[in-house]
Amino acid sequence: MPIMDASSSFFWNDAAHILLGDAKGDVLWKNTFDDAVVTGDFYPGTITSGTPEVIVIAMKTGFVFSYNTQGIPVAGIHLANTPTAPNASHVPVAPPIAVNDRVFIVAQAIGSPQRGRIFAYDVRDVAVNRMALVWYVEIPRTASTGAIKTMDLPGATMEPGTVVGNDLVCAGGATHLLIAYNVTKAQTDTDVLIKTVDWKGNAFPKWTALTLPSDIVLFADQNRTGVWAGSQKEGDYLYHIDVKSGVVDRALDLKEMLLQQGNRARGGTQRGNRHRARPVLLTSRLIGFECGDSNDSCVVVATKDDVVVLNLSGKSKIEWVWKIPLDETVTGQIAILVGGEGQNNSTGKRNNVVVVRTEIGVYGLTL
Repeated sequence: MPIMDASSSFFWNDAAHILLGDAKGDVLWKNTFDDAVVTGDFYPGTITSGTPEVIVIAMKTGFVFSYNTQGIPVAGIHLANTPTAPNASHVPVAPPIAVNDRVFIVAQAIGSPQRGRIFAYDVRDVAVNRMALVWYVEIPRTASTGAIKTMDLPGATMEPGTVVGNDLVCAGGATHLLIAYNVTKAQTDTDVLIKTVDWKGNAFPKWTALTLPSDIVLFADQNRTGVWAGSQKEGDYLYHIDVKSGVVDRALDLKEMLLQQGNRARGGTQRGNRHRARPVLLTSRLIGFECGDSNDSCVVVATKDDVVVLNLSGKSKIEWVWKIPLDETVTGQIAILVGGEGQNNSTGKRNNVVVVRTEIGVYGLTL
């Protein structure tokens, strides 16, 4: 999964290599992290917003390393009690999450999947202490009761996580969401408070045991006070969780909204009420430009049938629907190009483009 900037340049990496490409597909530079432990599977990288920016990649073995944006290796550490540990005690269960210079990694103990941990590192391209371990906190994790026990497979799945304001929301295993408060400001583990939200009880009445931790999709709301949660296996509903209280305070029937949309769909092939429930596959926030009646209030939801721009401010509504061509499904990252090339003649503003990948091709959808 590449990291893309507003100019459509992208950073792409595999286990040990990283390159910078441009919008034409040309490779501007490439480099290799020359370390014997950088082998095997890895999670999508993240990029810090400090000066200079640093790209951080977490291996499923528990090794975490980083490059600067010129492709020069910055540092590498094992997930453990100290940044100089020779081996990892934990393995990540999700991609790193960056807020300014701080990077959070949600992990589980090797050999004890019920023991979780959140690590916080300050990552900077400086002379010394480039990946400084600021703190770590222990978190509870629960195993699946179904036939597939994902927590017994370290690094086998990719669980969700996002930062809302100063707080981190992530999966807590098979039955809970976890909210870690004050993570962006905390200087020690005692500054962090942990709360659990049960997603298999009354809070999420429409989800069943089919939904595993790696099936959950999380994204922050436009007010930065809560998160929306969806299931990739049971995608009829989206649920809003207020981060401060940890309470599920809103449920959105996406299936019903699509049924009501019917032939009023704009921006793609129209259809009648033949639409039926489809799992949510991928989501991506639309940030920094107008959407409907407000800014920063929309999310792109890809189902097996449609790509939908959903406005979640006030009374939620569908802004835009594009029907995926027959026999195709969305398989890759949804990329949002803000202010891309071209101009919208009706508004006089530069176009914003949603880039959608299927197993057959790539589509650019103008908003």
